Amino acid sequence: MLRAGCVLLSVWCAINLLIGFVIVIAIVVFNTNAPALPVLFNEMEAHQIDARALATINAIAVFFNAIQAAFCGMCLVVVWVGLWQRARWAYWSLLGTTIYIQAAGLASDYLFFGNRNIVPIAIGAILLLIGFGCSGFAIFRR
Repeated sequence: MLRAGCVLLSVWCAINLLIGFVIVIAIVVFNTNAPALPVLFNEMEAHQIDARALATINAIAVFFNAIQAAFCGMCLVVVWVGLWQRARWAYWSLLGTTIYIQAAGLASDYLFFGNRNIVPIAIGAILLLIGFGCSGFAIFRR
C-alpha cells in the first residue's frame, strides 16, 4: 500500500512540476503570455490589455509557476526519502501542504475562472486522496 501511495503522490508532483516548468519556459524563453489569459479573454480582447497589466500578469505567472515547480520537486524528495521510510512527519507535512495548494487551485478556478479547469483539478484531488489514503493506511495501521 505504501508503494502505491508514494507512486500516486509522485504522479501528482511530477505532473504539477512539469506544468510549472513548461509555463515558465514558455513565458520567459518563448515570450508567450500566461496560460490563464485565453481562459478569460479571446484573442482580440487579449491584445487590448494594457501592456503594464499584461506584464504584471505574466510576471505573476512566472513567479507562481516557478514556485509550483520547486515545491513539487521538493515534495518528490519528501515522498521518496521521508514517506517511503514511514516517517509520520513526512505524511503530515505533505498532506497539509498539498491539500492546501489543491484547495487553493479549486478556489481560484471557482472564483475567477468559472470552473473552466475543474476536470484537471478534480483528477489531481483524486490522485492526492487515494495516494494519501494508501500511504496513511500503510503508515498508521498497527
